[in-house]
Amino acid sequence: MRILKLVIGQFPFVLVDHHLKGLPAGSICTDNVTGAAKGTNHLFDLGHRHIAFLTPPPRDTTAIEDRIEGFVQAHTESKAKIRTT
Repeated sequence: MRILKLVIGQFPFVLVDHHLKGLPAGSICTDNVTGAAKGTNHLFDLGHRHIAFLTPPPRDTTAIEDRIEGFVQAHTESKAKIRTT
């Protein structure tokens, strides 16, 4: 992994909208958990109860993982069930 080589070599860099779990690399990220939760809650507030979350598999993509977490949090808080297919 090229980024790992940069970290090991102490090359200065900053990741944008992505962070590496367990590695000391600088990053600037969107709060994807809160954004997904707020978006989902807004749909609940409008009366929607069957909300789809379409995404490619996360495959170590922290932004997608965080969005899924926010979506799940919103469902948990509203006591709505999540169906997976």
